[in-house]
Amino acid sequence: MMPPRTWLPTKHDRLADAHRAYSDNGWRPFPVGTGPDKKNKTPLTKWTETPQFPRCDLPAGTTGLGIPTGGAARLVVLDVDGDDGRASLAVLEVEHGRLPPTLTSRTGRVDGGEHRVFRCPDELELPRNSASKIGQGLDVRGEGGYIVVAPSLHETNTRYEWIDRRELAELPTWLHELMTRPAKAPSPPPPRQQTLPTRPRQAAARQATTTPAERRREAWRSSALEGAARRVREAPEGQRNHTLNVAALGLGHYVPTGW
Repeated sequence: MMPPRTWLPTKHDRLADAHRAYSDNGWRPFPVGTGPDKKNKTPLTKWTETPQFPRCDLPAGTTGLGIPTGGAARLVVLDVDGDDGRASLAVLEVEHGRLPPTLTSRTGRVDGGEHRVFRCPDELELPRNSASKIGQGLDVRGEGGYIVVAPSLHETNTRYEWIDRRELAELPTWLHELMTRPAKAPSPPPPRQQTLPTRPRQAAARQATTTPAERRREAWRSSALEGAARRVREAPEGQRNHTLNVAALGLGHYVPTGW
């Protein structure tokens, strides 16, 4: 049985108190600090070899706490990074269905980031770590990985915070399949095409009138529509109307957001 979420530290708690809370509930916290990349995510102890770091004995330079993923706790984390991550997740949810609500942390990214924490069912293989394998801006932390948790200090000078303290949801089967499937080989570059002399100028004009965020939204809008159309085309005879209704309902969920 999972412990109640009332024990989770807030962003205002002392690191020593937070360390004690995580430790008491079996989450094996360890100290992290600033690494060569200037990010506050570098372990300050051999966390993979030490079952339990000495309680409250945090070394100098500690800026936060890490929690191992995978292992006996079978924690699997979907790391949603910024606009790219949210756009990729929206496309996946249109195709597969919405993720169940679960324990969620806000990271310190300027453009917004979330750690959605799931429990991998015992009968399934624990996913391993990956970066953008299942979608641009979507990272996975599983067996052999870790996440930084509240009240750690991010390099942007904001603190990690638990924003949804509900019980862990089970990792959905469709998301587990995406996390554990072999990575795709990189696609070959498209053949170069002849263009009219005016095309580069027109492309530059379009580029100048749209922001990077708008171009990303346009990309995942197209991907979502193509996926919905493909499912309707491939639906068996007698199920096309139902498939069309499901696709329309899924796409319609995002219309109020200005997609």
